[in-house]
Amino acid sequence: MSSRRLVLATAPGLVFAAAVAAALLFSGAFTSRATQLPSISLDMVTTGNSYSDPGAGGDNSMTVGTIDSCLTTAAPGNNLQHNHLSHLIIQNVEDMIAWQARFNYLGDRMRVSAFNGAPFTDTLTTAQVGFLTLPLDPATNDHRGISPSQAIPPAAPGPQTALIGVNRFGADTAQISPDTPYINDEPTQTYNTTGGGILATVTLQVLAGNAGQASLFMNVDDGSPNPPETNVTVFTGTGAQTLPIPVDRLGDGYHGEGATCVPLDCVTPECPSAGTPTSTAVPTSTPTPTVTSTPTATPTPTATPTPTTTRTPTPTPTQTGVVTPTATPTLTAVATPTPTPTLTAVTTPTPTPTLTGVATPTPTPTLTGVATPTPTPTLTGVATPTPTPTLTGAATPTPTPTLTAVATPTPTPTQTAVVTHTPTPTPTQTGVVTPTPTPTPTATPTSTPTPTSTATAPPGGETCAGLAATKVGTDESEVIFGTQGPDVIVAKGGNDIILALDGDDVICAGDGRDLVVAGNGDDRVFGEEGTDLLLGNSGADELDGGPGDDLLVGGNSDDSLTGGADVDMCVGAGGVDSFSGCEFTPGED
Repeated sequence: MSSRRLVLATAPGLVFAAAVAAALLFSGAFTSRATQLPSISLDMVTTGNSYSDPGAGGDNSMTVGTIDSCLTTAAPGNNLQHNHLSHLIIQNVEDMIAWQARFNYLGDRMRVSAFNGAPFTDTLTTAQVGFLTLPLDPATNDHRGISPSQAIPPAAPGPQTALIGVNRFGADTAQISPDTPYINDEPTQTYNTTGGGILATVTLQVLAGNAGQASLFMNVDDGSPNPPETNVTVFTGTGAQTLPIPVDRLGDGYHGEGATCVPLDCVTPECPSAGTPTSTAVPTSTPTPTVTSTPTATPTPTATPTPTTTRTPTPTPTQTGVVTPTATPTLTAVATPTPTPTLTAVTTPTPTPTLTGVATPTPTPTLTGVATPTPTPTLTGVATPTPTPTLTGAATPTPTPTLTAVATPTPTPTQTAVVTHTPTPTPTQTGVVTPTPTPTPTATPTSTPTPTSTATAPPGGETCAGLAATKVGTDESEVIFGTQGPDVIVAKGGNDIILALDGDDVICAGDGRDLVVAGNGDDRVFGEEGTDLLLGNSGADELDGGPGDDLLVGGNSDDSLTGGADVDMCVGAGGVDSFSGCEFTPGED
């Protein structure tokens, strides 16, 4: 039950420069005076929970009704595989900047299949909203973005464990870090909560053959027997502190499939029973999100019913002695595959965002994905100095799942943006022909062992810098992968994450708040409309922010950074760089 931290691999030069730049842009002066007694619970019946959308005349507030730990469905029940949507609820926390939740369950009964850390939409700003991003950033008058992560194993008989969590982009202050109940630490109030906050929607998958089961369970657990534990990270005014949540303040979920729901006692005995080997998650990757038959967020879900009591979180839980200050963090070396995947994180004494690299497929579980400016460790290939110890943990006697990057581009709880990388590409849009192992005379996309880009586009196709697009996005928020060769990527609209990978790439990010990570090669990146974060890499890169308040960070070579319109910050990270239209150039004469 001890607290552990998640340590991510780091590329210090580039990431530290970007972190310093973001800190200069987004630093705040408010401090926290929080007294913490957080509790996290599954609400199996979401009726009474809501978000008040400002675009529909609401006031940007969240309401949590009665938390129901038991869901009963009518007899005879559904004996086929199906999903139920639940809410993960937080209560009694101040100045929260990250969270994670540990779930233990039986993989052939009811399992976690997906989650969405920003399940609502503020249609006034078009931002996706969860409790962590409920406040409005005074610098932008908009909600912050999030960096969700997950380690969810495929369904298998017997005990399984899953870990999910969310970090937030940007530097930490008290006013941008939400409270429930609200403590009025903003200069101007921008949000409110009643009864708690909705951290996420969690999709629970009931496997086939479970009709009539009265006590299907989902154990929200501490770090025993599967670390790391359920916890929250809070802003302290000078840094961050991770608070493990004791088991008596964790609310489990139960389901009666076609039978009256009977809760179990998963507080004193373990559910599943302790000592049984727990299957672990093996992260996989695909450049295209998939969906399930019900609102969900990613891929592929009993106990002997015995009437017993179950714990339920209360608004005023008893103070425990688990909150302790965090140790002075240090940067860590690059993580390597190990027979027992270790979930880790990096913290620093200053609140700085995390900039990221690109992870690649690997036959053993490794931390994958992309991290972004955030107070806490995020989707990783690199980690950076950050004040927020987040998804935490260390190696344990039983293998625990490895965090896998998840994007959440959709405003509703759908299976969106689990970023995984496979050698089989999805057909590209706007008629772009993807080369196939056996060339055909038609423009029908076919699968290919190695993604490659095409040289031209059909008449009327998208272009970037006068070149025909080889990959074209949509007007929705999404994650777009390049190939290991030269690409011409047109992202179009939405708040996108674009991972160029290797090759000399040309990228047009389009409208929206975009993150572009250039790979190895001489790349040309155009942020275009919106507030963008453009990251160079190895090679001589040209970064052009375009309209909007942008942050441009060069790579290790001689780069050209052009801020464009509005207020931009340009950071050189090595080499002889040139700057144009940049209002701020930290570290330059």
